[in-house]
Amino acid sequence: MRKKSLMKDAYREIQKSLGRFFSIMLIVALGVAFLAGIKVSSPLMKDTTDQYMDEYQMMDISVLSTLGIEKADMEAISKLKQLERIMGSYSLNMLARIEGSQKVIKVHSLGSLSQEDEKLINKPKLVEGRWPSRPNECLIDGTKLTRLPIQIGDTITLTTGTDEEVSDVLNNDTYTVVGVMNSPYYMHFERGTAEIGNGSVASYIYIPEENFKSDLYTELFITLKGAQELDAYSQAYTHLVDDFKAQLEPIMEERALVRYEKLLAEGKLELEEGEAKLLEEKAKANKELADAALELEKAEKEIAKRQQELVDGEAKVNQGFKQAEAALKDAEEELEANQKEYEQGLTLFNAEKENIKKQLDEAKIQLTEGKAQLQTLKDKLQSIEEQLAFTEGMGQESLLAQKQVLEEQIASLTQVLQVNEEAYKKGLAEFKAQEETLLESGVLLEEGKRKLAEQKIKLEQEKGATYKTLAEGRQQLEEGALSLEQGKEKYLMSKEEAKKQFKEAEAEIAKGKEQLENLKEPKVYVLGREANYGFANYKSATETIERIGEVFPIFFFVVAALVCLTTMTRMVDEQRITMGTYKALGYSTFSIMSKYILYAGMASVLGSVLGIAIGFKVFPNTIYNAYGMMFTVPPILNKFYPSEALSAILAMVCLTVFAVVFTTIKELKEQPSELMRPKAPPAGKRILLERIPFIWRHMNFFQKVVARNIFRYKKKFFMTTIGIAGCTALLVAGLGLKESIISIVDRQYGDLFKYNLEVTVKEEGIEKLQRSAYIENFLEVSHENIKLLYGEEDRTATLRVIHDIEKFPEFIKLQERVSQNPLNLDQDGVILSEKLAKALNVQVGDTVQLENSHLEIYDVKVAGIAENYIGHYVYMSGAYAQAAIRQTPGVNQLLIQLTDAGMDQEEVISNELTQNEDITSFAFTTKHAGSFESMTASLDTVVIILIVSAALLAFVVLYNLTTINISERYREIATIKVLGFNDFKVSGYIYRENIMLTLIGSLFGLLLGKALFLFIIVTAEMDEMMFGREIYWPSYLTAVILTFIFAMLVNVMMHFKLQKIEMVESLKSVE
Repeated sequence: MRKKSLMKDAYREIQKSLGRFFSIMLIVALGVAFLAGIKVSSPLMKDTTDQYMDEYQMMDISVLSTLGIEKADMEAISKLKQLERIMGSYSLNMLARIEGSQKVIKVHSLGSLSQEDEKLINKPKLVEGRWPSRPNECLIDGTKLTRLPIQIGDTITLTTGTDEEVSDVLNNDTYTVVGVMNSPYYMHFERGTAEIGNGSVASYIYIPEENFKSDLYTELFITLKGAQELDAYSQAYTHLVDDFKAQLEPIMEERALVRYEKLLAEGKLELEEGEAKLLEEKAKANKELADAALELEKAEKEIAKRQQELVDGEAKVNQGFKQAEAALKDAEEELEANQKEYEQGLTLFNAEKENIKKQLDEAKIQLTEGKAQLQTLKDKLQSIEEQLAFTEGMGQESLLAQKQVLEEQIASLTQVLQVNEEAYKKGLAEFKAQEETLLESGVLLEEGKRKLAEQKIKLEQEKGATYKTLAEGRQQLEEGALSLEQGKEKYLMSKEEAKKQFKEAEAEIAKGKEQLENLKEPKVYVLGREANYGFANYKSATETIERIGEVFPIFFFVVAALVCLTTMTRMVDEQRITMGTYKALGYSTFSIMSKYILYAGMASVLGSVLGIAIGFKVFPNTIYNAYGMMFTVPPILNKFYPSEALSAILAMVCLTVFAVVFTTIKELKEQPSELMRPKAPPAGKRILLERIPFIWRHMNFFQKVVARNIFRYKKKFFMTTIGIAGCTALLVAGLGLKESIISIVDRQYGDLFKYNLEVTVKEEGIEKLQRSAYIENFLEVSHENIKLLYGEEDRTATLRVIHDIEKFPEFIKLQERVSQNPLNLDQDGVILSEKLAKALNVQVGDTVQLENSHLEIYDVKVAGIAENYIGHYVYMSGAYAQAAIRQTPGVNQLLIQLTDAGMDQEEVISNELTQNEDITSFAFTTKHAGSFESMTASLDTVVIILIVSAALLAFVVLYNLTTINISERYREIATIKVLGFNDFKVSGYIYRENIMLTLIGSLFGLLLGKALFLFIIVTAEMDEMMFGREIYWPSYLTAVILTFIFAMLVNVMMHFKLQKIEMVESLKSVE
């Protein structure tokens, strides 16, 4: 019956003080939510990825060898009992030009064209498209930050980035994208480093295994029996992997050693064969060159002979043509003389022709007339003779005389006629002869002209033909001479080429000998998942959350617990009379205590359940999604952790119940009569300020009252101060962390790195690049990705060898972070970035080992540790490089300061650099800054959670403590109201105390926040990143202002509660 009454009283008490009940419940909910939520975030993240890795068969062991891995190695390993699956894998770093930008792509082999093949290890998770079915198809990386800007159906063309052809290593160089995938092998967005391009892998793809031409696998992937049943983050899994590694390492080392000896023997044999072949080729080449020289000599003599013959022939022909031309000229001159003579004769003939004709005609007429006269005389003579026949006598004598005269006349005329006829005939004959002679001369002249013309034509033809023959001969001779010169050039080129080839062959043999002599024993790497960058970083992230969960929530939890303790202590103080009444009525100490245990327990249990519900859902999801910016992981599991939930609930309930038990036992030790009387107020005594007259005298009444009230109630003072300090500290840590993360971008790429662009360039393209108009200043450096080793630790880093020490500070500022003292890059050693030095646990003066890309290891001395926030860097002078690593690397990178660093100009420069074949890679510092901001976006979300949670806690703490303060001073407030204080003066009376307590708590909180901030910074830092160690004054100021804002809000809320206090309370008897 009594127990039932106590339970009813407890329920009534809850109904009467719902504000107090809910404040306890809320503060417990916040404490439990933070404690349980942060606590389960790490295991929930681990369980999610563990299931993901099991589902897609992520390797448990990977095996690499500097000599490659043979299929026989797989057969030997397969005999190990613990092995479940084994798969050989190929991988290559290749270049691809995507949207005008050259990117380094990691090309992996896809072990099967069947997505359901159970032998696949590190099986890609297809998120879009289909699985490759043909050799020239591929899957591309689906990670948000690293996905290539191409779609399904597009093609990607690969190049080696070296002198080697793609066809030497792959069957195809162009692949069609058929699917988008994620791989458990690449959980982190960082894709690793490469020796081509900009040195950083941008993305990865999977292509069918049949594309690779190598007989040696790049690495082996192994899964172990029983591994999937274990948590990949547990010690049991680590032991399983370590045990298998212990069995596997001797096998692989032995096989690698056998292969090493085989390679040595093969190398020696190959060198011997090479030397013999070189000697044989030399002898053969020398003989061929000698034969060629002899042939050239013969050809040269033949050409000289033909040239002389041509010259002689040409001279002879020219002489013959000159003689012929002279003869023609003489003939022409003779013909011209004859022509002239002919023309003169013809002219003379033509001139006398008419006269001669006339004379001949006259002579002919005279002759005709003479003949007629003769005939007449003959007729007369005949007539006379006839008359003589008939005449006699005198007549006859007359006739005879006449006859004689006539005969004499006829004889004389006949003689004259004969002479004239002969003269006529002679003249006519001479005329005709002369005419014929002239005609014949004309014909002969024409014939001579014709023959002369023919001879001229014939001579020209003969000259043309002869000169053509000579020209052809000359051309043949020139061709022969040109052929001879070409032959000589070819001979000289062949001779030089042979020398070059022999020199190269000798150098290759020398190099082979050197490599053979320097061939180191093989290194075999048997690695677990910890060596996988994605897994290691994800595990590091979960451990970071776990470390933060070990301190930050507990800090939160303790503040909440102290507030609960204060609240319950006040409640017990208020219930003294009721407790005394119960005790006087005979209730046992435990029975009385159970009422308050029930009250506190119900508030704690309900608050804890609410906290578990919120914490298990909000915190893990928020943190997981925040880290999802950096990691490619499946959706978080919807999993409940009973042990964590129960431990958080029990811890809070126990703390609250302990506070109740502690306070009630202390009170219940008194007699009922003492309990039924109100507790006497603390005895008044002077506070510290009253002992300082100078200060005390200058304080007014209200200030003195506030000071006395604050320092008289020491328990309340310390609890309030601790609560407010805790809230301020949480705000300072959260705000400081956010500012620290944001500020290092400007610090790294503004104060420390003073250049805008870094360009990796071939040696032959450096001078041309330096003449570019957009370059204001540049620095030549040697850039290489290396590994730094010290003790058991090792880290990859970027080595920069500086050749111009004087110019170097204009581009990179090396200084110590704390002292800000500048560091000089000289011949004494190397300078490491601070985060790298801390990761290796290295101090100035230590000697570390530097392993270059050729796996050559050198000892270098640490001369300084420089302030640096992003990335691991090693700086070395050219002089020290020559001394320490016995070589001065060639310039392969330019650090460039631009004349205009605007985004538009960057686009123009990017297009220009992309077209330059001598540029292997380039990156603007703005891109680095953008990548960093993407990486830290997840931490920003976590920081916001911390700030919001701290703000909530601050508000609840202040509200609760102020409520307690008012309830403790109920009669005092009623009394000052009776004395005439209005509501605002009453509120001001309480506010002054709250403001002073808030100020004091805030000041302590600033110091506590700084310590908490440093702890979180060191805990939350990533491997290649260092956050700032300074909290800037805006963060301090913001934390204090927020705390005061919450205090003012609480004060405003309390104002209405103060108004409800009745003055009649002051008249009630304390008895």
